[in-house]
Amino acid sequence: MIIVGCVAAVWLGSTAPWWVLLVVSAAGTALADGLPGTIAGVLALAAAIAIGLRRLPWWGSAITVALLLQSLARLGDVRTFGVSAAIGVSLTLVVVIAGLLARPSGSRRAGWLVVGSSAAFLVLASVGAAIAAVRAAETVSDGVDSAKIAVEQLNDGDFSAARATFTKAADDLERADKSISQPWAQPARLVPVVAQYR
Repeated sequence: MIIVGCVAAVWLGSTAPWWVLLVVSAAGTALADGLPGTIAGVLALAAAIAIGLRRLPWWGSAITVALLLQSLARLGDVRTFGVSAAIGVSLTLVVVIAGLLARPSGSRRAGWLVVGSSAAFLVLASVGAAIAAVRAAETVSDGVDSAKIAVEQLNDGDFSAARATFTKAADDLERADKSISQPWAQPARLVPVVAQYR
């Protein structure tokens, strides 16, 4: 899904105005973490400037978007889980929408179809994961509580009770695993951020 999304973003973003590519490249370069992301960002920034000065054809913009995606994929470490991915996806959407708006009407319809289909998939996959997570949450909590009790029983030397409690914990966690492994939760494996939470 990520590869397909990147290819679609390069295609859709290849018609974005050069100044949009310049602004997003600057943001990607500033937020990049490590040498590879910074190099990709600087190259995207230079390519965006070249497009603005020389009016390069669409392939120049496509290369710029590809470099930009490499930079956005390597954003700096953010303490809150998923924030860097959300920033990267948001900046990519800016480029994609700007590219869509600059396309001829026939091509724009195809682009909106791609974007709409992708958005529908992301929503349905996230809802499926959320339903599975809600169903699994209580049994996970029960399993963790049982495991903690079993450890206390082990520390007290009550091995037979600990064995029974560990068995209950294993059963609870197995039920949780079955809930999160239902077919409607599987598409979430392809959704950035949601996959990590899953």
